[in-house]
Amino acid sequence: MMYADITLSREFAAPYDVRRVRHSLGDDVLHHARSGPVALTRGRVSDLDAINNPVRRSGIYDRLDLALIRRGQINIVARDLHIVVSAGEMILLDHQEQFSFHADDDTDCLCVTMPKYWLMRQNPLCSRSMFQVMAANQPFVQTMHSFLQEWEASGNGPAHLYGVQFGSLLSLITATSQPDAAKPQSRLANAIMVAIREQCTDPLLNAESVAASLGISRRYLYVILARAGTTFNRELVTARLETSHMILTNPEYNGIQIGEVASLSGFHDQGHFTRRFRARYGIGPRDIRKADV
Repeated sequence: MMYADITLSREFAAPYDVRRVRHSLGDDVLHHARSGPVALTRGRVSDLDAINNPVRRSGIYDRLDLALIRRGQINIVARDLHIVVSAGEMILLDHQEQFSFHADDDTDCLCVTMPKYWLMRQNPLCSRSMFQVMAANQPFVQTMHSFLQEWEASGNGPAHLYGVQFGSLLSLITATSQPDAAKPQSRLANAIMVAIREQCTDPLLNAESVAASLGISRRYLYVILARAGTTFNRELVTARLETSHMILTNPEYNGIQIGEVASLSGFHDQGHFTRRFRARYGIGPRDIRKADV
């Protein structure tokens, strides 16, 4: 990684290859209180060019950044699109995809970093909001502006509460920003996927029990998920793998054996768990504890 007159927290800068920055301005980066897996960073830079290239990294960097532009402008190239994010607007960046960005002169922004699985658990449909500009007049966006600035100003405030509030608010924004969010079937698909993620560690969880908890038939559950482009088994395995990934990448759980991680995540068989984990994350569960992800 290359730097020029810039000081970024290691945690914030880790995914980025910083190619050029003319200069930093005053307190260029202030790293504020962490709330669980979520952290807030303030950045003030000029003429910054950076690239996120997951292909060049070993393992997987399962991270999202929500950037709120308070002054200046950033230009992002992602998914073959040129995206302009101006003052007052926000954007959700997915580090599992390749993108680059340029910050204009004297750009001031607040950035919240979070694991992707963490937001997906609250709103499985949030992936549709990646790389979409969230304008100030969208529902709840102004509320998020006020909340992030309060979080920044709080310094050593009740950090344990901010992550929960942030997640709930971002879930509302990403849910209401979808054109089909008001459709009953879309809401039901979201409810099904939330129920799966909330109960995924139960090894006996099946489609019948989830359908019963929502007051629908198993057949209708299959139909709703099919229309959403997914299946019950896919969502269940994904939720269990994300749970295991969270356990394996948390140093507090280093003493837990792989077989127990599999069991805690809802898998019956350790061999099956290991194969599915490697297929999704490109690295085995034993090795991921040693990887710089």
